Amino acid sequence: VHYSLVSLFSAERCRSHAMEIKAAYDDAVREAKRLASKRRKKGPGDDDGDDDDFGMNGGESKKKKKKASPAKIRRHYINKLHKAAAYGTELEERTEVSCDDRTAIEARAYAAWTRGTLAMEIGNWQTACAEFGSALTICRALGQGELSVDASMTSGREGAAEDLESRDFFSSRAEHVIEPLLRFSQYELQKGGMDQSDLRSFFEEQEVAEMKHLEASFPKLSLKLPSTLGSLACKSQ
Repeated sequence: VHYSLVSLFSAERCRSHAMEIKAAYDDAVREAKRLASKRRKKGPGDDDGDDDDFGMNGGESKKKKKKASPAKIRRHYINKLHKAAAYGTELEERTEVSCDDRTAIEARAYAAWTRGTLAMEIGNWQTACAEFGSALTICRALGQGELSVDASMTSGREGAAEDLESRDFFSSRAEHVIEPLLRFSQYELQKGGMDQSDLRSFFEEQEVAEMKHLEASFPKLSLKLPSTLGSLACKSQ
């Protein structure tokens, strides 16, 4: 058994379950708002037509299972995200000692994304920006072919085709998944009082720290990355 795959499957199972529960949470919040609006519109002497729920239907409604509150549903999916982030970190640690460098780098981007998702859901915007920033830096580099570990892996026609497919995947992941999440977290930081210059400095520091970590963890790595997070902060309004 390759235990890295166990960590990956466990992380994905918890993350997908969390997203399913989050959809139920969103439905519960909408329903709670609808009922609250209905109660506000209803006058003090109005009948809401629910008499049948109190004995006129033979008491059947009393047997109905009580629905979980939105707060309880939220705690459930946040707990699942905690587990997904923990499994993602476990995956990152296992691949560093048992897999090739390319796999370990991809696992680091995945782990950062899971931790960023958790931080975003609990409102820890600075951690979310840091984690999404790490994931974005790696995915952009992989998408642009700027992280090179073993050139022999892309030799030949089949290797070149796989490399192009991999680059397209990571470019799409960076542009359509991670960058929007990073921009949203960045907006929340600015709304909380962080000005543009502080935000730019924060992103630049995070990018430097990420590159130092990659250089220390993967000494054979060929690094030629342009600055991306600082420019991202400049483009935001």
